[in-house]
Amino acid sequence: MVVSTGTAILFWYRRRGSRHWPIANGTVEYGFTSDASGWQTNLVYSYSVNGDFYSGTHALKAKNEAEADELARSCKQQNVVVRYSPHDPSLSVIRMDEQTPLLTNRALKIG
Repeated sequence: MVVSTGTAILFWYRRRGSRHWPIANGTVEYGFTSDASGWQTNLVYSYSVNGDFYSGTHALKAKNEAEADELARSCKQQNVVVRYSPHDPSLSVIRMDEQTPLLTNRALKIG
């Protein structure tokens, strides 16, 4: 439980602080589903900063396996806005409030 709580705190801190981080254009490369703590789709995205390529993941909750699979399928190759740390570009987040309506509507419909 300590690891999950620590991970949740780190994610919250990164997300909160990312509001003023620089922006890069990214692409969802693929998604995969998991049911470790309820069904979710994990989107794997890539982005570049100053010619160097990076990747990250973003989890979206789903109601069941079928919806998680559909979300993974429908988000593949979608463009995303990525916020990255100015001190370490390998640290990044996707803030859903900054995404296109196409992506956010899919996430809201499913999750």
